[in-house]
Amino acid sequence: MLQVFWSDSSGVKQQIPSEEWKALLLDPKGLLWVDIENPTEDELDLLSDVYEFHPLSIEDCIFPNHRPKIDDYEEYLFVIFHSMAIKGDVYSQENLDILELNIYLGPNYIVTVHEDPIPVIRQVKTKCSMNNSLLCKGTDFLLHLIIDTVVDDETRIFDRIEDKLDEIEDEIIADKGGALEKINEFKGLLSKFRKVSGPQRDVLRMMMSHSFSFISTHQVIYFKDIHDHLISINENTTLMKEMIASMMESYYSMISKKLNDVMKILTVVTIIFLPLNLITGFYGMNLQYLPPESQWEYSNVFIILFMLLIAVTLVLFFRKKKWI
Repeated sequence: MLQVFWSDSSGVKQQIPSEEWKALLLDPKGLLWVDIENPTEDELDLLSDVYEFHPLSIEDCIFPNHRPKIDDYEEYLFVIFHSMAIKGDVYSQENLDILELNIYLGPNYIVTVHEDPIPVIRQVKTKCSMNNSLLCKGTDFLLHLIIDTVVDDETRIFDRIEDKLDEIEDEIIADKGGALEKINEFKGLLSKFRKVSGPQRDVLRMMMSHSFSFISTHQVIYFKDIHDHLISINENTTLMKEMIASMMESYYSMISKKLNDVMKILTVVTIIFLPLNLITGFYGMNLQYLPPESQWEYSNVFIILFMLLIAVTLVLFFRKKKWI
Protein backbone atom coordinates (compact mmCIF):
# COMPACT_ATOMS: atom_id res chain seq x y z
CA MET A 1 0.00 0.00 0.00
CA LEU A 2 1.41 3.34 -1.07
CA GLN A 3 0.91 6.76 0.44
CA VAL A 4 2.68 9.78 -1.01
CA PHE A 5 3.27 13.31 0.26
CA TRP A 6 4.75 16.03 -1.92
CA SER A 7 5.59 19.43 -0.47
CA ASP A 8 6.84 22.53 -2.30
CA SER A 9 6.24 26.26 -2.31
CA SER A 10 2.70 25.77 -3.60
CA GLY A 11 1.66 23.52 -0.69
CA VAL A 12 1.28 19.82 0.03
CA LYS A 13 -0.17 17.24 -2.31
CA GLN A 14 -0.94 13.57 -1.71
CA GLN A 15 -1.38 10.40 -3.74
CA ILE A 16 0.82 11.44 -6.67
CA PRO A 17 1.19 8.75 -9.40
CA SER A 18 4.56 7.01 -9.49
CA GLU A 19 5.04 8.17 -13.11
CA GLU A 20 5.56 11.71 -11.81
CA TRP A 21 8.07 10.86 -9.07
CA LYS A 22 11.19 11.16 -11.21
CA ALA A 23 10.21 14.63 -12.33
CA LEU A 24 9.51 15.70 -8.76
CA LEU A 25 12.89 14.42 -7.60
CA LEU A 26 14.57 16.94 -9.92
CA ASP A 27 13.09 19.81 -7.90
CA PRO A 28 15.64 20.55 -5.11
CA LYS A 29 13.18 22.80 -3.24
CA GLY A 30 10.50 20.14 -2.86
CA LEU A 31 10.19 17.13 -0.58
CA LEU A 32 8.77 13.76 -1.59
CA TRP A 33 7.78 11.26 1.09
CA VAL A 34 6.70 7.82 -0.08
CA ASP A 35 5.48 5.36 2.53
CA ILE A 36 5.17 1.72 1.42
CA GLU A 37 3.33 -0.65 3.75
CA ASN A 38 3.36 -4.40 3.09
CA PRO A 39 5.07 -3.80 -0.29
CA THR A 40 4.15 -5.78 -3.37
CA GLU A 41 6.68 -6.84 -5.96
CA ASP A 42 5.68 -3.96 -8.25
CA GLU A 43 6.06 -1.45 -5.42
CA LEU A 44 9.52 -2.78 -4.60
CA ASP A 45 10.47 -2.44 -8.27
CA LEU A 46 9.85 1.30 -7.89
CA LEU A 47 12.75 1.48 -5.45
CA SER A 48 15.16 0.39 -8.15
CA ASP A 49 13.43 1.90 -11.20
CA VAL A 50 12.70 5.39 -9.81
CA TYR A 51 15.28 5.83 -7.06
CA GLU A 52 17.95 3.38 -8.27
CA PHE A 53 18.61 2.14 -4.74
CA HIS A 54 21.34 -0.43 -4.17
CA PRO A 55 20.08 -4.04 -4.46
CA LEU A 56 21.47 -4.90 -1.02
CA SER A 57 19.34 -2.28 0.66
CA ILE A 58 16.27 -3.43 -1.27
CA GLU A 59 17.05 -6.98 -0.19
CA ASP A 60 17.00 -5.79 3.42
CA CYS A 61 13.48 -4.48 2.81
CA ILE A 62 12.35 -7.78 1.31
CA PHE A 63 13.87 -9.92 4.07
CA PRO A 64 13.44 -8.04 7.38
CA ASN A 65 14.57 -8.95 10.91
CA HIS A 66 17.83 -6.98 10.81
CA ARG A 67 19.58 -5.07 13.57
CA PRO A 68 19.11 -1.29 13.60
CA LYS A 69 21.82 0.27 11.47
CA ILE A 70 22.71 3.15 9.16
CA ASP A 71 24.49 2.77 5.79
CA ASP A 72 25.90 5.63 3.76
CA TYR A 73 25.48 5.05 0.01
CA GLU A 74 26.83 8.57 -0.75
CA GLU A 75 23.75 9.55 -2.76
CA TYR A 76 21.41 8.60 0.10
CA LEU A 77 21.33 7.12 3.58
CA PHE A 78 19.70 3.81 4.40
CA VAL A 79 18.49 3.48 8.00
CA ILE A 80 16.93 0.46 9.69
CA PHE A 81 15.05 1.33 12.86
CA HIS A 82 12.61 -0.65 14.99
CA SER A 83 9.30 0.35 16.43
CA MET A 84 7.55 -1.52 19.24
CA ALA A 85 3.92 -2.39 19.86
CA ILE A 86 2.28 -3.98 22.89
CA LYS A 87 -0.81 -6.17 22.74
CA GLY A 88 -2.53 -7.78 25.71
CA ASP A 89 -0.65 -8.18 28.98
CA VAL A 90 2.50 -6.10 29.00
CA TYR A 91 4.58 -8.59 31.01
CA SER A 92 4.56 -11.29 28.31
CA GLN A 93 7.42 -11.13 25.80
CA GLU A 94 5.15 -12.73 23.18
CA ASN A 95 2.96 -9.61 23.34
CA LEU A 96 5.84 -7.26 22.47
CA ASP A 97 6.00 -6.92 18.69
CA ILE A 98 9.20 -5.62 17.07
CA LEU A 99 8.30 -3.84 13.83
CA GLU A 100 11.10 -3.13 11.39
CA LEU A 101 11.14 0.24 9.63
CA ASN A 102 13.41 0.82 6.62
CA ILE A 103 14.13 4.45 5.77
CA TYR A 104 15.81 5.92 2.68
CA LEU A 105 16.96 9.51 3.15
CA GLY A 106 18.00 11.59 0.14
CA PRO A 107 18.52 15.30 -0.52
CA ASN A 108 14.82 15.96 -1.20
CA TYR A 109 13.05 12.67 -0.49
CA ILE A 110 12.30 10.08 2.15
CA VAL A 111 11.08 6.56 1.47
CA THR A 112 9.80 4.43 4.36
CA VAL A 113 9.23 0.71 3.81
CA HIS A 114 7.70 -1.68 6.34
CA GLU A 115 5.81 -4.95 6.23
CA ASP A 116 3.51 -4.46 9.20
CA PRO A 117 1.34 -1.45 9.99
CA ILE A 118 3.36 0.79 12.29
CA PRO A 119 1.23 3.07 14.51
CA VAL A 120 4.09 5.58 14.80
CA ILE A 121 4.18 6.13 11.03
CA ARG A 122 0.45 6.71 11.03
CA GLN A 123 0.91 9.29 13.78
CA VAL A 124 3.56 11.14 11.76
CA LYS A 125 1.43 11.07 8.61
CA THR A 126 -1.50 12.46 10.59
CA LYS A 127 0.70 15.25 11.93
CA CYS A 128 1.91 16.11 8.43
CA SER A 129 -1.66 16.11 7.09
CA MET A 130 -2.78 18.49 9.85
CA ASN A 131 0.34 20.70 9.74
CA ASN A 132 1.74 21.10 6.22
CA SER A 133 4.68 23.17 7.47
CA LEU A 134 6.33 20.02 8.91
CA LEU A 135 7.15 18.83 5.40
CA CYS A 136 8.75 22.16 4.54
CA LYS A 137 11.56 21.78 7.09
CA GLY A 138 13.66 19.32 5.12
CA THR A 139 14.22 15.60 4.96
CA ASP A 140 16.49 15.51 8.03
CA PHE A 141 13.74 17.13 10.10
CA LEU A 142 11.22 14.56 8.86
CA LEU A 143 13.69 11.78 9.72
CA HIS A 144 14.07 13.27 13.18
CA LEU A 145 10.29 13.49 13.55
CA ILE A 146 9.85 9.81 12.67
CA ILE A 147 12.64 8.55 14.93
CA ASP A 148 11.65 10.85 17.79
CA THR A 149 8.07 9.55 17.64
CA VAL A 150 9.37 5.97 17.64
CA VAL A 151 11.52 6.57 20.74
CA ASP A 152 8.72 8.44 22.54
CA ASP A 153 6.47 5.45 21.93
CA GLU A 154 9.17 3.13 23.28
CA THR A 155 9.39 5.31 26.40
CA ARG A 156 5.64 4.96 26.98
CA ILE A 157 5.87 1.19 26.58
CA PHE A 158 8.83 1.08 28.95
CA ASP A 159 6.84 3.06 31.55
CA ARG A 160 4.03 0.49 31.27
CA ILE A 161 6.55 -2.31 31.79
CA GLU A 162 7.95 -0.53 34.82
CA ASP A 163 4.48 -0.08 36.34
CA LYS A 164 3.70 -3.75 35.73
CA LEU A 165 6.94 -4.77 37.43
CA ASP A 166 5.91 -2.76 40.50
CA GLU A 167 2.62 -4.70 40.55
CA ILE A 168 4.50 -8.01 40.43
CA GLU A 169 6.71 -6.87 43.30
CA ASP A 170 3.57 -6.18 45.34
CA GLU A 171 2.27 -9.65 44.44
CA ILE A 172 5.49 -11.22 45.72
CA ILE A 173 5.20 -9.31 48.99
CA ALA A 174 1.54 -10.37 49.27
CA ASP A 175 2.63 -13.97 48.56
CA LYS A 176 0.30 -14.42 45.58
CA GLY A 177 0.70 -17.36 43.24
CA GLY A 178 2.14 -17.17 39.73
CA ALA A 179 4.71 -14.50 40.57
CA LEU A 180 7.69 -16.62 39.49
CA GLU A 181 6.25 -17.23 36.00
CA LYS A 182 5.68 -13.49 35.56
CA ILE A 183 9.22 -12.68 36.69
CA ASN A 184 10.66 -15.13 34.16
CA GLU A 185 8.51 -13.57 31.43
CA PHE A 186 9.79 -10.15 32.41
CA LYS A 187 13.39 -11.31 32.07
CA GLY A 188 12.70 -12.34 28.47
CA LEU A 189 10.76 -9.13 27.84
CA LEU A 190 13.64 -6.93 29.00
CA SER A 191 16.15 -8.90 26.95
CA LYS A 192 13.96 -8.40 23.89
CA PHE A 193 13.66 -4.69 24.68
CA ARG A 194 17.42 -4.21 25.11
CA LYS A 195 18.10 -6.12 21.91
CA VAL A 196 16.40 -3.26 20.05
CA SER A 197 17.13 -0.16 22.13
CA GLY A 198 20.89 -0.82 22.38
CA PRO A 199 21.60 -0.86 18.60
CA GLN A 200 19.22 2.09 18.12
CA ARG A 201 21.38 4.10 20.49
CA ASP A 202 24.41 3.24 18.34
CA VAL A 203 22.58 4.45 15.21
CA LEU A 204 21.84 7.78 16.86
CA ARG A 205 25.45 8.06 17.99
CA MET A 206 26.57 7.64 14.38
CA MET A 207 24.11 10.31 13.26
CA MET A 208 25.63 12.66 15.80
CA SER A 209 29.30 11.91 15.19
CA HIS A 210 29.42 11.35 11.40
CA SER A 211 29.20 14.13 8.85
CA PHE A 212 26.40 12.74 6.74
CA SER A 213 25.67 15.07 3.87
CA PHE A 214 21.89 14.75 4.29
CA ILE A 215 21.85 15.60 8.01
CA SER A 216 22.45 19.29 8.61
CA THR A 217 24.60 20.52 11.48
CA HIS A 218 21.75 22.32 13.26
CA GLN A 219 19.69 19.12 13.21
CA VAL A 220 22.38 17.09 15.00
CA ILE A 221 21.43 18.53 18.39
CA TYR A 222 17.90 17.15 17.99
CA PHE A 223 19.27 13.70 17.26
CA LYS A 224 21.43 14.10 20.38
CA ASP A 225 18.25 14.63 22.39
CA ILE A 226 16.84 11.33 21.07
CA HIS A 227 20.17 9.66 21.86
CA ASP A 228 19.90 10.87 25.46
CA HIS A 229 16.42 9.33 25.71
CA LEU A 230 17.75 5.99 24.47
CA ILE A 231 20.62 6.15 26.98
CA SER A 232 18.05 6.70 29.72
CA ILE A 233 15.98 3.74 28.50
CA ASN A 234 19.04 1.47 28.44
CA GLU A 235 20.16 2.56 31.90
CA ASN A 236 16.66 2.00 33.31
CA THR A 237 16.54 -1.39 31.60
CA THR A 238 19.75 -2.35 33.41
CA LEU A 239 18.29 -1.16 36.71
CA MET A 240 15.11 -3.16 36.07
CA LYS A 241 17.20 -6.24 35.31
CA GLU A 242 18.94 -5.84 38.67
CA MET A 243 15.56 -5.28 40.30
CA ILE A 244 14.24 -8.53 38.80
CA ALA A 245 17.30 -10.39 40.12
CA SER A 246 16.62 -8.91 43.56
CA MET A 247 12.93 -9.87 43.32
CA MET A 248 13.84 -13.45 42.45
CA GLU A 249 16.18 -13.59 45.45
CA SER A 250 13.36 -12.28 47.65
CA TYR A 251 10.96 -14.80 46.15
CA TYR A 252 13.30 -17.73 46.79
CA SER A 253 13.99 -16.42 50.31
CA MET A 254 10.25 -16.41 51.02
CA ILE A 255 9.91 -19.95 49.66
CA SER A 256 12.87 -21.05 51.78
CA LYS A 257 11.35 -19.41 54.87
CA LYS A 258 8.00 -21.12 54.28
CA LEU A 259 9.77 -24.45 53.85
CA ASN A 260 11.73 -23.87 57.07
CA ASP A 261 8.50 -23.05 58.91
CA VAL A 262 6.92 -26.27 57.69
CA MET A 263 9.99 -28.29 58.67
CA LYS A 264 10.00 -26.62 62.09
CA ILE A 265 6.37 -27.57 62.72
CA LEU A 266 6.98 -31.14 61.59
CA THR A 267 10.03 -31.33 63.86
CA VAL A 268 8.06 -30.02 66.86
CA VAL A 269 5.27 -32.53 66.23
CA THR A 270 7.82 -35.33 65.94
CA ILE A 271 9.52 -34.35 69.20
CA ILE A 272 6.18 -34.18 71.04
CA PHE A 273 5.10 -37.62 69.89
CA LEU A 274 8.52 -39.24 70.40
CA PRO A 275 8.22 -39.74 74.20
CA LEU A 276 4.56 -40.66 73.81
CA ASN A 277 5.45 -43.37 71.33
CA LEU A 278 8.20 -44.54 73.67
CA ILE A 279 5.77 -44.90 76.56
CA THR A 280 3.00 -46.58 74.56
CA GLY A 281 5.42 -48.91 72.88
CA PHE A 282 7.32 -49.95 76.00
CA TYR A 283 4.80 -52.60 77.04
CA GLY A 284 2.10 -52.25 74.40
CA MET A 285 -1.36 -50.76 74.95
CA ASN A 286 -3.42 -53.95 74.69
CA LEU A 287 -3.02 -54.91 78.36
CA GLN A 288 -5.60 -54.55 81.10
CA TYR A 289 -3.24 -52.81 83.50
CA LEU A 290 -0.16 -50.71 82.83
CA PRO A 291 2.45 -51.73 83.68
CA PRO A 292 1.35 -55.41 83.61
CA GLU A 293 3.08 -56.04 86.98
CA SER A 294 0.73 -53.51 88.55
CA GLN A 295 -2.77 -54.44 89.65
CA TRP A 296 -3.86 -50.80 90.06
CA GLU A 297 -7.09 -50.31 88.16
CA TYR A 298 -6.35 -46.62 87.44
CA SER A 299 -2.96 -47.23 85.89
CA ASN A 300 -4.27 -46.67 82.34
CA VAL A 301 -5.77 -43.31 83.30
CA PHE A 302 -2.54 -42.35 85.06
CA ILE A 303 -0.45 -43.21 82.00
CA ILE A 304 -2.77 -41.20 79.73
CA LEU A 305 -2.64 -38.17 82.03
CA PHE A 306 1.14 -38.51 82.31
CA MET A 307 1.45 -38.57 78.50
CA LEU A 308 -0.82 -35.53 78.25
CA LEU A 309 1.33 -33.72 80.81
CA ILE A 310 4.44 -34.48 78.77
CA ALA A 311 2.79 -33.17 75.58
CA VAL A 312 1.57 -29.95 77.26
CA THR A 313 4.99 -29.40 78.87
CA LEU A 314 6.74 -29.74 75.53
CA VAL A 315 4.26 -27.39 73.82
CA LEU A 316 4.79 -24.75 76.53
CA PHE A 317 8.55 -25.19 76.25
CA PHE A 318 8.49 -24.70 72.47
CA ARG A 319 6.23 -21.65 72.80
CA LYS A 320 8.65 -20.15 75.31
CA LYS A 321 11.49 -20.72 72.83
CA LYS A 322 9.23 -19.21 70.11
CA TRP A 323 9.55 -22.27 67.95
CA ILE A 324 5.79 -22.37 67.45
